[in-house]
Amino acid sequence: MKYRISRYSLWMVLGLVIALALVSAGCTTQDNGADAMPLAENGDTVQVHYRGYLDSGEDFDSSYDRGEPIAFVVGAGQMISGFDAAVVGMAVGETKTIHLTPEEAYGQPDETLIRPFPREDFGNESDPQPGDEYIFSSGGSQFPVVVVSVNETTVVIDANHPLAGENLNFDIELAGLEKNTEAEN
Repeated sequence: MKYRISRYSLWMVLGLVIALALVSAGCTTQDNGADAMPLAENGDTVQVHYRGYLDSGEDFDSSYDRGEPIAFVVGAGQMISGFDAAVVGMAVGETKTIHLTPEEAYGQPDETLIRPFPREDFGNESDPQPGDEYIFSSGGSQFPVVVVSVNETTVVIDANHPLAGENLNFDIELAGLEKNTEAEN
């Protein structure tokens, strides 16, 4: 049996052998040029869609329900720390699921934020009941509080975030990215 390899076939075989050798050696082409997708970094402004839910599966918040993503500056402390850190390195269109401990989210409940107040501080027209939500003002700041208990003279309120002490889960999608163009000195 005789084999005959024409000049054209020899070059094809040689090219295929070289290509296979390069691939098996781990040599690949990677585009890090202008066409590469930019990644979110500290200082960038991002738009993020998310669904937040507890370990039980119960939803507590969703930007999808509101019909628009939230916008924030990455690393500026505008978001809970674990959520903020999870966005770093994401490209537009990328999705991920994260699990945050209370320390990465709203922290553990602080007993010093559960305080009694005289009932008259709530005014005569108000009849506070456990579970009622109010806006508490102190030193020019306002924050939500929940009534824990009520008796004839005292109303006990809780100023902890409602999700304090909870593990939180988020499905997040980077919907938009505006790179920080300020030069660092």
